[in-house]
Amino acid sequence: MRLIKNTAINKQLAAKFITRKDSKLLSEATDAAVVKHSCLHHINLVGFREVYKTHDHLVIAMEYIPGSMTLEAKATASGPMKEADIRPYFRQLVQCMSYCHSQEGYHTNLRLDRILIDTRAPQPIVKLTDFLYRGPDRTSSSSSSSEKGDDVAGPSKYTPPEQLVLLQVKNDGSMCDAGAIDVWALGVILHVMLTGRFPFLDKVQPGNVTARVMRRMALDEFEFSSKPFAQGASSEVEDLLQKMFQRDPEQRIKAAQILEHPWLKGAESTSEEPADPVTAAPMQSTQSQDDIIHIVKRARRKRLW
Repeated sequence: MRLIKNTAINKQLAAKFITRKDSKLLSEATDAAVVKHSCLHHINLVGFREVYKTHDHLVIAMEYIPGSMTLEAKATASGPMKEADIRPYFRQLVQCMSYCHSQEGYHTNLRLDRILIDTRAPQPIVKLTDFLYRGPDRTSSSSSSSEKGDDVAGPSKYTPPEQLVLLQVKNDGSMCDAGAIDVWALGVILHVMLTGRFPFLDKVQPGNVTARVMRRMALDEFEFSSKPFAQGASSEVEDLLQKMFQRDPEQRIKAAQILEHPWLKGAESTSEEPADPVTAAPMQSTQSQDDIIHIVKRARRKRLW
C-alpha cells in the first residue's frame, strides 16, 4: 500500500498497486472485486475512490486514514480489554460485515492488522481495509465461496475448521461458506480483545497453528472452553463466542444475528456513532461500473514485457 495524491481534488489517497505481470494477482476475480468494492458504501469500510492502470500496475485508490492505528496495536498495547471498551469497536466491525454480507461482499481473511481505527473523530471509528483484493498474503472472494489464494497452504490463526479439513486434502476451499469464514474470524478477533491471546493454538508451540492443531480441529477434537474467561467475563460474551466458534459452518451464527445478540444489543450505542452507517460513508468514486470494468480488463490484457 502506498500514499498518493489526487491533484484534482487535492487529497491524499491510499493506493494498492497490483502488478500486471502476474496473472494470479490480476484475473477475472479482480474485475468482480474492484466492482464490488466500488458498490459498497459504509462508514466502517475504507472507501473506494478510483482505479487506473499504468504500464506495470493496476492501481486501486482508496480512502486514506491519517494518524490511524490498527486494531491489533490497540488490542496488544494494553493487554485484555474490558467488555465495555470492546463493544464500540466490535459493534462497528460486525455492522460493516453484516452490511457487506447483505450485499454479497465477503472478506474471508479478516485479521486484527487489517482493521484500522480512525482516531480523528471524538469517538474512534473502525475502518475495515484490504477488502476483497487478492494478493500473495491472502485468500479472499467476492462471491459466496472463498477462492484459492497464495497462502492457502499455510493456515493462519483465523482459519476455521472447515478450511483446515480442505487444506488437509489439498483442496482449494471452494466449497467453504465465505460468510461463515468471516464470522469465525470475528470470533477470533473478539477472543484476542478479551484475553490478549489467540484461541486454538498449540500449547507446545505457543503462537503457532501446527499440524497437530489442524488435525484436532479438523476432527472436532477441540472444544471451546470458557476457562480463559474465568476472570469475570460475562455469560453473554461467552455465549456469543460459543455461537461464533460452532464447528459446523451451517450452525454458526450469522453476522446480522450477532448484532441481535444480547451482549451487543443490550448495550446502547454511543452518541457519536452514526444512525445510518451507510449514508454516513465518505464520498465514493465518480467512475461508473462500466468504466471500472473497462480499465481492469485493459490492465489484464497480455503484452510484451
